[in-house]
Amino acid sequence: MPTNNWNTSLYDQKHAFVFEYGKSLISLLDPQPGESILDLGCGTGHLTNTIAGSGASVVGLDSSQDFCRQMRQISLYLPPSTRYSPTQHCTGLLKLKRPYAVSLRP
Repeated sequence: MPTNNWNTSLYDQKHAFVFEYGKSLISLLDPQPGESILDLGCGTGHLTNTIAGSGASVVGLDSSQDFCRQMRQISLYLPPSTRYSPTQHCTGLLKLKRPYAVSLRP
C-alpha cells in the first residue's frame, strides 16, 4: 500500500481555502444535535470540528496519517460537551457500523 504523506502545516497555509469555502456550506447542511455526520477525506479537520461545534456527532476519516494526527490535536480544543469521534486513518475498504444522516467528501 503506498504511503500518503502530507505536510499538514503547508496544507493549512496553502489550501485553507478548501475548508474556508466549506464553512459557507454548513448553513445548507444545517447539522443538528445528535445527528450523525461522516466527513470522508476530512483533511486536517477544520471543517469537521466546525460541524462538531453544532452538537452533531461527527466522524472524520482520511487516508493520510499526518492529517489524522493533526485533526486529533485540533479536536483537543473543542468544548468537552461536543460529541465528536477523532478521525481515523483509512486506506482500504470502509465498513460502517452505523448509518449516517449525511456524508461529506471532497
